[in-house]
Amino acid sequence: MEPVNVGAMLRRAREAAGLSQADVALKSGTTRNYISRIENEKSDIQLETLQKIVEPGIGEEIIVQVKLGKTAKCSRSILKRGSGYAVDF
Repeated sequence: MEPVNVGAMLRRAREAAGLSQADVALKSGTTRNYISRIENEKSDIQLETLQKIVEPGIGEEIIVQVKLGKTAKCSRSILKRGSGYAVDF
């Protein structure tokens, strides 16, 4: 399985929402520098922390789906609440 580029996913979701790094940092209670480090893959991030940034900061919902079978797949996306729009990563 390919490594997940969480930073790129976060950047796409933030830009799709029309928000700056500073906007997301303010809404999620973190710093713009931390958002930048995540987006540039300079900092590891746990799913719980990502959720705390994405949900209040961008107004999106994180859904992680793991499908097991002969060929195990893992699908991840950020879903725009109420719209059906998803950013997959």
